[in-house]
Amino acid sequence: MIDTNRYEGHTPAPWRISDCGHGYIDAQNWIGSEETGDGWVQSVAKVSQEDGERNLVHSNVDTWNANARLIADAPLLLQEVKRLRKENDRLKRFLRQIEGNCKEAIK
Repeated sequence: MIDTNRYEGHTPAPWRISDCGHGYIDAQNWIGSEETGDGWVQSVAKVSQEDGERNLVHSNVDTWNANARLIADAPLLLQEVKRLRKENDRLKRFLRQIEGNCKEAIK
């Protein structure tokens, strides 16, 4: 099982994708207020083209973009893992309660 505590303090969502056009795509996060333009873009991760080829005609752009989207969604995926674990724990408690009730009814 993944220890989600290892990710505490990560750059918060949303992360966005930016095609820098230099053989990689950035996953970025805006730090500050986008409404006022007071802040800066923080690069969270760079996704290199799979084959290192800078000419996109010879690169697997679909894989490249999918990798970048996966990285950009990392905070959302982590949030969903945590939500599902809580739901799973709730359902386990509920099933234990039903099991206990059934054992009592059988006596």
